[in-house]
Amino acid sequence: FYAFLQPTMGIGEFHPTQEEKRMYQDMIKFKGLDFENALNNFYIQAISFCQNYEFAYDITNVFKDENDVYRDPRHQNKKGVDIISKKIREIVFAF
Repeated sequence: FYAFLQPTMGIGEFHPTQEEKRMYQDMIKFKGLDFENALNNFYIQAISFCQNYEFAYDITNVFKDENDVYRDPRHQNKKGVDIISKKIREIVFAF
């Protein structure tokens, strides 16, 4: 089986639009810096896990050089889902 660590807003490389920046800042204002720190710490550990297991793939940087990929701070829009699904297909069908 495969496991994929997907990006979430604030994690991974991407170039947010002004709206995506606003959504992220609104989330942090609502949930607090403790949430942001916990999120970052989780992803640090999860990325490390992916590096240690052949079945686990870190695709958190799949949005590098992209923007307008989120519909809210946790969920991708159609463009984001299409990019993620293309990357997963590339990995699965490479074998």
